[in-house]
Amino acid sequence: MFVEGPALDGDEVLFCLHDSFPKNVRRERFRGGSARIAVTAWGGFTVGIWLPR
Repeated sequence: MFVEGPALDGDEVLFCLHDSFPKNVRRERFRGGSARIAVTAWGGFTVGIWLPR
């Protein structure tokens, strides 16, 4: 999963996953205009992305 946008490198992003994931809130930083995480999932679910800055 990824998010792109007008953020500065180093800006924090919170990926909020379904609560069936052991670590359902994942922190990542923007690098080169995007932030991304890799997950393995079966079926569909909603993802929330929070940009605190």
